[in-house]
Amino acid sequence: MGVTCDIMIETPEKRKHVTGKPIKGLVKFHLDKDTVYRKISLSLVEKGYCQWDESEQHYRSRHSKQAYQRRKVGNRFVFEGHETKIVKTIHLLKNNADVNTTLTAGSHEHSFEMLIPENIPPSLDIEFGEIKYYLILKFKKPKIFSRNKKFKTKITIFPSIDSSVTDKPLCFALDKTLIKLFSAHKHEIHLKAVLEKGYLNPSSERQISFIVTNTSNVAVSVKTELISKTKYKDDFAIKKFTADDPKTVREVIYSCTVGVPIIPNDNVSSMFVMIPVAPQLCTVRHSKIITREYKLRVTMKVPLPHINSSIEVPVFVGERLTENLDTTKASAPKEEPPAYWECMFEDKV
Repeated sequence: MGVTCDIMIETPEKRKHVTGKPIKGLVKFHLDKDTVYRKISLSLVEKGYCQWDESEQHYRSRHSKQAYQRRKVGNRFVFEGHETKIVKTIHLLKNNADVNTTLTAGSHEHSFEMLIPENIPPSLDIEFGEIKYYLILKFKKPKIFSRNKKFKTKITIFPSIDSSVTDKPLCFALDKTLIKLFSAHKHEIHLKAVLEKGYLNPSSERQISFIVTNTSNVAVSVKTELISKTKYKDDFAIKKFTADDPKTVREVIYSCTVGVPIIPNDNVSSMFVMIPVAPQLCTVRHSKIITREYKLRVTMKVPLPHINSSIEVPVFVGERLTENLDTTKASAPKEEPPAYWECMFEDKV
């Protein structure tokens, strides 16, 4: 048999491997005889792929003639994107790359720790593409034509929250003035919203709170949507440095509409909506072939003949396993979270 092997991965915090955090584990292998190796390496390898097709008519209406180099099957053009790279490699044999090492027959084990870079995309499996990661163990012998052994195991990686994203509440507002003929009274609607943190965590839900001030006699409802925008690029677009993204897919992930009751003499309503985030959702950056961003869209819906108003706020979907803490103020008493009126601002957006 030569060599048999197990790659054992230590269970990480919250059972998720996240960018910027280490992968820890143990490599165990057994040799049935003394064997000479040039090197034994363990690599984290990223493999990305996307594919879709377009009808000939649709394709020719969107691309210049010089872009007709893509593969054609029947009356449809096929787009394919590939991305494979070695993210990180560690060497298990503590020797110089040009020095051979003889390992005795029997069982061997090596512990390992590998930091996952922050600037790589997360694992992904969606309709038109995928990004997968593998830990690949290679046994390389000194002879050129020797049969080198390779073992691999799949690993799922989640994105960490971008360092620029704050833990503080995300506040935004909408203001609308309704035109009423033959009326001297101001007919205005003010909506103020607070997302409890400036990001969303997969496998959880996040609360968004609203305060609506309505000085009109018009019934209002608030529609909250989580929207994704996914872009795919094929090999031709990457190789030719074209500015266009051959395919863009927009999807409404979550939608909820809540009616705002009219409160006489006060006209102020408070409410909140819980936004669920499925485990497979995540922001995707740092990939040549697939990117995915999310926006939170809030729409103030009013009846005809008035026109709805909306605002879109970018949100990052990913993991933050520990909150951002200021260690220089560790002894200071914990501050209470800001009140809603402190989060709100009066400037129109």
